Amino acid sequence: MRSPVGARIGLCWLVAAGYIGLVIALISPASGERGSLVTVLLIMAGYVIQGI
Repeated sequence: MRSPVGARIGLCWLVAAGYIGLVIALISPASGERGSLVTVLLIMAGYVIQGI
């Protein structure tokens, strides 16, 4: 079943993925663990915002 707002949600996550890449490139974490931590935190923030 398709939602009428499905395309907008997909576009929102696409934009969020771009911002995640930009943030990681700007802060350039020293280790893989920190990079993973930043990625997970930004994705969690996206889910929270989407839920609100």
